[in-house]
Amino acid sequence: MFLYIVLAFILLVCIFIIVLHQFFEKKTVYKDLKNKHVVITGGSSGIGKAIASEAAKLGAHVTIIGRDIPKLILSVGDITAHCKPYSGQKIQYASLDVTTDFDSIEKCLSKLEADVGPIFMLINCAGMCICGQFDKMKVEAIKQMIDLNYFGTAYPTRYILPKMKERNEGVIVFVSTEAALLGIYGYSAYGAAKWAVRGLAESVFMELVGTNVSLTLAFPPDTDTPGFKNEELTKPKETKLISGSGGLHTAEEVGRKLLRDALKGKTYSVFGFSGHLLSILYCGTIDSATQVLLQILSLGFIRAIMVAIQLSFHKIVREGLEEKVNDYSNKEKTQDSISQPSSESLTMMLKVLLLACVAVAVQAGGLIAPASYYGSYGYGGWNPYSSYPAQPAIASQHSNILRSPFNLGQVSTYSKAIDTPFSSVRKADIRVSNPGLAVAPAYHGLAAPLVSHVAAPLAAPRVATGLLGVAYSAAPAVSHMTYTNGLGLAYAW
Repeated sequence: MFLYIVLAFILLVCIFIIVLHQFFEKKTVYKDLKNKHVVITGGSSGIGKAIASEAAKLGAHVTIIGRDIPKLILSVGDITAHCKPYSGQKIQYASLDVTTDFDSIEKCLSKLEADVGPIFMLINCAGMCICGQFDKMKVEAIKQMIDLNYFGTAYPTRYILPKMKERNEGVIVFVSTEAALLGIYGYSAYGAAKWAVRGLAESVFMELVGTNVSLTLAFPPDTDTPGFKNEELTKPKETKLISGSGGLHTAEEVGRKLLRDALKGKTYSVFGFSGHLLSILYCGTIDSATQVLLQILSLGFIRAIMVAIQLSFHKIVREGLEEKVNDYSNKEKTQDSISQPSSESLTMMLKVLLLACVAVAVQAGGLIAPASYYGSYGYGGWNPYSSYPAQPAIASQHSNILRSPFNLGQVSTYSKAIDTPFSSVRKADIRVSNPGLAVAPAYHGLAAPLVSHVAAPLAAPRVATGLLGVAYSAAPAVSHMTYTNGLGLAYAW
């Protein structure tokens, strides 16, 4: 019984295929491109250049379009090397920005047709990709990709399509991407532009029914081209993990298959296992009886496979988000630890500061402690250095005494340089002695001293301090003292 069911199913499938063939239009297949004019936008590098080389091998007159003239010139030389000997093939370039206004594109393409001949095949290969999350994309980059990827395809096609319909002959190729079949993280703006290309193609397919003009929509995978290298510079980690699962193809491999699919009149040109799965699941335009049969029989199973694949992509995105959150939290903690020291750090800082203050106080106490007279260098007061643990070195000293006639008064000058462990002090004294006037010492510190002072018998309470520390008094002698430490605290009496 089971065998009969299987046989009946096979019979129904065969009948279904025969019926489909009756309704399908026969596709025009081209074996070569001898003396046909092929125009390729974006033909100076990558997939476009590879297609141009393949077209030259098949005998076509090739025109490549781009913006970089030096690169175009070099590419023309490389493509010419693939021409057949003595074939009379014309290989040329045209400098054109396909994102400009339609009039400029129309003028350029009409001139090419006048010089070389009617355009038989138009391959829209100009494009670019800037990756990134949509909410972080620059508006200028979004517009740039829409202009180049969509309008760079729509404008040249708009020019050539009426002419091909009029001649009832021609081939058009749209180069999209697998990101136009399934939304992928990081390809939001780029994918939208390529989805627009796919949407345009799906509609033009139906408009070409009943004509000998064919349109092929290509979904190339990641391809090793200069454009792909630039794409990698902006591609998020998640996008690399997702798109990298399909592998990397060469431009020659992709260009060769794409051109052959277009010459066979295929509606879709896909690459690799993932490309075939995606096209069966998401491409709705009828391409062949085999395509329709595969979709009928395997759509549910393929959908289950794609669900598992998409869930694995979601896992990559979630892990990437968790990693970013953790990195952001660690960065905040690092910044907080730098800007706000911990309580342990503050405690240690306070201990060090307190220890320094105690050391300064001890040393200062040794400097100002009273002592006996300082030998021949004393001024009749106490010796400031006798109790200091390490006696300071007197680098230099000098004194002069000028007496007036009859010993009515005298002027004495005294200067001395003293080096201590904490500072270098320069002291200069000027003293005028008479029955009613005294001028006190004046100090000038080249490096801020911890303590500088001189002592004399206490003066009368009526004292006025001048700019340089000169004191005037009715008493024969005065006492003037200044104190300065390294923290900027100073006082005098």
